[in-house]
This record gives sequence, structure tokens and C-alpha cells, in this order.
Amino acid sequence: MRKIQRNSLLSACAMGLLCSTAAHAHDPWFLLPSYNIAPGGSSPVYIGYGHVFPVDGFLEKKNVKSAEIVSPDGRKSPLKEEEIGYSVSALDEAGAYVLLASQQGGFYTRTKQGNKRQSKEGLKDVINCSYSMKSAKALVSVGDAGGAFDRKYDHPLEIIPLTDPADLKVGDFMSVQILMHGEPYSSEVYATYGGFSPDGAYAYTKTADNDGKASIKILSSGPWMIKVKAEEPYSDTKICDIQRYTSTLTFGVR
Repeated sequence: MRKIQRNSLLSACAMGLLCSTAAHAHDPWFLLPSYNIAPGGSSPVYIGYGHVFPVDGFLEKKNVKSAEIVSPDGRKSPLKEEEIGYSVSALDEAGAYVLLASQQGGFYTRTKQGNKRQSKEGLKDVINCSYSMKSAKALVSVGDAGGAFDRKYDHPLEIIPLTDPADLKVGDFMSVQILMHGEPYSSEVYATYGGFSPDGAYAYTKTADNDGKASIKILSSGPWMIKVKAEEPYSDTKICDIQRYTSTLTFGVR
């Protein structure tokens, strides 16, 4: 989609004309009209939710555990809440800003009598139980100063960008490293761009190497999302069986 089409769709979604928040277990991502902002500028910020990028639904604020912005010098500040979504303003310092969000974790247990959004404690005929933790990150450039986006944060599963998206153009590669609990993690890496698919298909898939590194070929300008998933045994099998993680990274290509 061209930029004007993406912005029109985003505005319509924000007004509730096109989109609804899915009730099923989908994934969160950051969505901005532009990932490059002029010094001193401001921007609306949305936490998308669903499986069709860039616009599907919104993550309800009651399900947002944290939402913050990290300035080029490493200072964290909460995002300003708006009637719909969030906003950032007065981004006076040129450089690399990072948006971070975490979704409230939740249990999901399958039983012979049906599915429950709780742990398996007290339930009969349990088939299996999972606990999901999901996080989102976005890369925002202010001005043309560039900057380091490759800081590590406290997300259990994290996508570390190794390429400044401000330098990307169609045909280039975006390099990332996947970390789980701070250590390199080899997993499937999925990537897509706005307008690629109306049903949630991904434009590019790559397996990270043993150092957790993978490179995604940039096939189009516009907004991009990279997603990874991981799982491990839950710490107490009396409560649940599987711990699941999802992490998304969004950025823009001019």
C-alpha cells in the first residue's frame, strides 16, 4: 500500500469503522503512521492485535502490562494514554527511540469438558495447559541522526535489530538476533510488510542460526513486522505444562 492508503486505513481503524479486537489468542505489535518523525514532533501510537498486519484490531488497555518509550540516552518513559491508543510528543533529541510493550500473561487450559482461561489447578480431565507471555518492540527514528537500536531489554524472548532501519531500502537485508532469557536462540523468524496478505500470511521466513542471527530480505517499502515464538516447560507442572513466548518487532522502510 502507498503511505496515504496505510494512514487512511489506520485512521479508520482508530475511529472504530473497520476493525475490532479479536477475542482469540492473537499477537500484539506496535503500529505508527510513520516510523520516522521530525525532531520536536509527535505521533499517535497503537498496539495492534490479531494476525493480519498492519491493521487488524487493538490490544485492550486492560491487557497491556506496560507500554513505554526509550530515548536515545536510554531513559524510559511511559507512553501517554489517549482515548484510543497512546501518543508520544516533544521528541526533541534526534536519534533512535525504541517503543516497548508487554501484554498481561495468561493461562489457557484444555480439558475434556472444554477450554478454560486459567491454570490446571482444581480442574479435572486436563489435556494440557499453557501460559503465554507476549511482547512488542518498535524502532522509531527521529531526524536523520541514526543511532543504536541494539540494546537489550527485559523481555524473555527478544528480537535485537542489528541493522538501522533508517538505512534500509528495498532489496537490502534487515539483520536481527533472537535472544531467549538473554541468550542466543535458534528459532523460526517470520516477517511481513503492510499490504502483503489480507489473511495473515507472512512474506518471508528464515531460521535463525546457532547464534540466534537471521537476515530478512526487504521486499517492499512501508511498515514491516518480524515475529518469533518459543516455548519451554512451565516451572511448576502442577500449575501448568508449557510456557509460551511471542515477540514482535516493527519498523518502517522508506
